[in-house]
Amino acid sequence: MKIDGEPTIANGLGGEVKVVNSRMNLKIKGDHTTYQFDIPVQVILDESKIPVLLGRDGFFSYFRIEFDHDNERIRLIRNNVVDFNLKNK
Repeated sequence: MKIDGEPTIANGLGGEVKVVNSRMNLKIKGDHTTYQFDIPVQVILDESKIPVLLGRDGFFSYFRIEFDHDNERIRLIRNNVVDFNLKNK
């Protein structure tokens, strides 16, 4: 992952941190389907207690997500309304 871009500041619930914008290739494999795509990410440069969270851009906008807490499962249902380059294998 390239982290040689210009540092910038990101703000969130945990406060302000120095970040570099980059992209990462993400592969999600389930029982019957595999999704692989590039998503935008921000790499935190500062030492921080802020947890790394997957943002909405490039991920949550492409799926409806169902959390089944009792069975410790997450179900991703592809959002067919959003047009994106997703390799569905």
